Amino acid sequence: MNARVFITLLACGFLLPCAAQEPLEAARTLQERLRAVSRQEPVPRAVRLGILALDGEAARLRALVGELSSLEGFEVLPEEMSEAADVRIFLRASGSDAPLVISSRSLSDAASVWKTLTPGSRAAACDSCFADGKPGLVVDVGRAASTPGQMMEAALAVRGALAKLSSAGPRTAQKGVMLSPAPGSTLPGGAVTFQWSAGEGVQQFWLMIGLWPGGNTLYSADQGLLTSAPVSGLPADGRTIYVRLWSYIDNQWVYNDYQYRAAGAVTPAKAQITDPAPGSTLGGSTATFRWNTGTAVSRYFLFIGQWQGGNTIFSQDMGTSTEATVTNLPADGSTIHVRLWSYIDGAWQFNDCTFKAAGSVTPVKAELTSPAPGSVLAGTSAAFQWSAGQAVTRYFLFVGRWQGGNTIFSQDMGTSLSATVNNLPADGLPVYVRLWSYLQGAWQFNDYVFTASGSQPAGQKGVLVSPAPGSTLAGASATFTWTPGVRVERFWLFAGTSLGNNNIYGGDQGTNTSATVSNLPVNGQVIYVRLWSYIDGAWQYSDASYRAAGP
Repeated sequence: MNARVFITLLACGFLLPCAAQEPLEAARTLQERLRAVSRQEPVPRAVRLGILALDGEAARLRALVGELSSLEGFEVLPEEMSEAADVRIFLRASGSDAPLVISSRSLSDAASVWKTLTPGSRAAACDSCFADGKPGLVVDVGRAASTPGQMMEAALAVRGALAKLSSAGPRTAQKGVMLSPAPGSTLPGGAVTFQWSAGEGVQQFWLMIGLWPGGNTLYSADQGLLTSAPVSGLPADGRTIYVRLWSYIDNQWVYNDYQYRAAGAVTPAKAQITDPAPGSTLGGSTATFRWNTGTAVSRYFLFIGQWQGGNTIFSQDMGTSTEATVTNLPADGSTIHVRLWSYIDGAWQFNDCTFKAAGSVTPVKAELTSPAPGSVLAGTSAAFQWSAGQAVTRYFLFVGRWQGGNTIFSQDMGTSLSATVNNLPADGLPVYVRLWSYLQGAWQFNDYVFTASGSQPAGQKGVLVSPAPGSTLAGASATFTWTPGVRVERFWLFAGTSLGNNNIYGGDQGTNTSATVSNLPVNGQVIYVRLWSYIDGAWQYSDASYRAAGP
């Protein structure tokens, strides 16, 4: 499911390429397109905002940004509904000292506001950084969200940047205000009369009532200058009822939102696919999926893909419909994954099921076709291409310095059949490539070996440098540091009470050049440390000894 407004935390040349920009025609500015929502259309609606987090720190920030943005009048959509957003925001917390915002040119004003609110930050405009042409912001807060206070400041800066785009209107506008029933109260039954204040300078009211913020499936009507409306047919199952009162002021629709609890009570239940029978084989490349209504479900969203939770075949907000006809289904006997989302009392929940595609095919893993497996790479950048295989629904590419390694490149390629890999070594040593194929619910791989461009320098083991070999350790814990060596692909560290032993410590260090070892003896005995270096497919070592702390 896709959010309608996104915060994009990216940078030119960082996630997306940048190209020379052409000025946008004035008539196509984002403000004009979004204000079309606010003009006297048959049904006013809020700007829909989607927020995507690109890393773990940003995921923590996303919830706070969403909460603050909803107060500005945005309809903040679930992260899964991002493709349906009016504006997109991608959040990233890279750890950089220089916060950065990249915007589509239509959002350059918003980017300028964010830059003003974020000291030491940079801003740039780049339409080609947003492949689908939708307005977007890429916000990299750097280290500016590492503490609770910094998180709040970063979220407020994003909210400030977006404030001009919302439909909640100026905070000083005298919008109509709901008076009765008291906001937040439980409704007395299925028929209620809503009453509101006249506001100031209001030319027209519109009342919407639905089962999600901004929804209007229960009621939607022009109220003229009336300040009350009798509404019947409201549910009586204890769920949350959302009411939006629109006021038309100074040629703009603005609104206030309210929530109520419906009369009665009911135990909610997610909707479930009923037809075709889950687990069955589909009849062809087109199928009509039907589901029950569930209990207290106000909205449905359907995903269909080729892995659990995937939506590459179908992804659509179904509103209150309980069926969907889906075309272009595969006919290769592969597993089809269906996720049916149910919106219950303000939150999305889902049920998963699987089907077997019509037809049959012998699954075949994808194979690298270029560069020729076993060849010498031409330089530090190479475009790897592979065949589609048969019944493969997804690809993943590893490039590393040992078989199955991925220290150079590791990326989910989706359905792409090529990948350009940069920063390849130029030392004449082996480069290992593993191409993964997702076949009928399981990952399988083919391995390849290439020779890096350039010539091989002489291999050289890492050597312990700190603490100084032969010295006395300071206590029961010590941090050992060593040189990176030459052409070393991996380190392993032993510490023991006899030469080559690891009865105190033994650990894979990857490419790190230091390790802290605890639980060292403090009795003055000799401690032996062995540093292993993996060079050209073989482990080599260098030894050092120390005197333990103690008497």
